[in-house]
Amino acid sequence: MLPAPFTPELLARLEGMRLRAARKQAPGHGPGRHTGARQGAGLEFADYRKYAPGDDLRYLDWGLLARTDRLYVKVFREEADLSVHIFLDASASMRFPSQAEKFTPVCRVALAMAYAVLANGDGVRFHILQDSAPGLASPLFRGRRSIMEAHAFVDGSAPEGALRLPAAIGRHLRGIHRPGKAVVVSDFLMEAEDCRQGFRALQSAGFDVTALQVLMAPAVEDYVVRLVHATHPAGKRPDGPAVPEVAEYVRFGASPRGAQSLILGAKGHALAQGQVHVGYRDVDAVLYPALRHRLILNFQAEAEKVTADDVLAALVKKVPRDGNEHPAGPGARLRARG
Repeated sequence: MLPAPFTPELLARLEGMRLRAARKQAPGHGPGRHTGARQGAGLEFADYRKYAPGDDLRYLDWGLLARTDRLYVKVFREEADLSVHIFLDASASMRFPSQAEKFTPVCRVALAMAYAVLANGDGVRFHILQDSAPGLASPLFRGRRSIMEAHAFVDGSAPEGALRLPAAIGRHLRGIHRPGKAVVVSDFLMEAEDCRQGFRALQSAGFDVTALQVLMAPAVEDYVVRLVHATHPAGKRPDGPAVPEVAEYVRFGASPRGAQSLILGAKGHALAQGQVHVGYRDVDAVLYPALRHRLILNFQAEAEKVTADDVLAALVKKVPRDGNEHPAGPGARLRARG
């Protein structure tokens, strides 16, 4: 079985998605749903050309013949399948602050993309970008059922070692005979020139290139969203009942700008600590300056001399980092200051 969060509901939504490809990309191995740049049999009209002996008379434009007294044949864009190549960064930076917080969620995103491609009848192939495992790539997967094989391949890789992107992509290109759609998934924590050279190599080989950059782990982003939602009192939260201290002392909670401020502040804190990735501790470190002025307390809080920092302190204890009930339980109530 596929791991969480691949529920039947999510898979059904992925089947309705489609990965777009530029028309200049080369056609795949057979007929499919994507219109390519090559002219041939298809449904989408491309152009006219003069009739030549031997052309199929079914494509002769009789209306144009009646108006111009000249023979022209309709030309259509050929419909071809799409080969999608997902290049997955598996260098050491992808396991910071931990493999579970960064590399594993990134693999889930790549698998979701792969399932959407397979559900549309196209092929997908994974390429592991890693100097210690040069040229490691999966076979070309086809069909929904092959997502299990794709998961086994991705799950068997682990982030380690350095990565020189141009050289790594060059090694993989030697084993690719037909270009298509290339999706590069990485944190791109490397020299800008290395990124440019890597993308140029893919474009020169005829690929339509898309880059997906991951810096903050999805689990940390979810934690930020839960924190901001938790600042809203009862009846104003979209995801459940309010934290008791918030319900008792807060009149208005933080807006979506609070989440943006929290994320930017956490990134700045991580950089100040010499880190290039945001973790839970970075979010907690900037929680008070980012949100204290965004909470509007009620009269009861003023009467009991409860501050926004007191409410936020209770919030941190009760909002779980993993989306489940916090192991510390409900916790103690705030004590009024004398």
